[in-house]
Amino acid sequence: MSKKNLILVLLIAGFFLIIPSQADSSPADGHGITPVDMVVLLDTSGSVFPIYNDILNYIMKDIISDYLKYGDTFHLITFDSEPSFILSRQIRNKNDIEYILKDLFLLYPLGKHTDFISALKYLRTYVSGITNNSSR
Repeated sequence: MSKKNLILVLLIAGFFLIIPSQADSSPADGHGITPVDMVVLLDTSGSVFPIYNDILNYIMKDIISDYLKYGDTFHLITFDSEPSFILSRQIRNKNDIEYILKDLFLLYPLGKHTDFISALKYLRTYVSGITNNSSR
């Protein structure tokens, strides 16, 4: 698969994987805002090395800064030849955001292969197991 096609597939998948779904549209905090679980699936294979910093900037600036609010939970799964769970963290304060950013900065695109199908299967299983007591 060419790099342009891979980028296009990742962007299309990203729109489906990053957009939070809400099982219940009733506000959980009493202020009209329902907390969400946001799951990001990040390719860490060597094929994304040339654009990896752009991807990280997108995650940090556009997703974490613009979409996540206090009370939301951020989940990060990476994949190359196999998927790996990295973190799940509820954002309660600035320290939680710093913890997420620290983990993002420790990741490098060094995987030799890209197994997107296994990553999607893992993601599906992971998302189906997300449970909590709040209205999300």
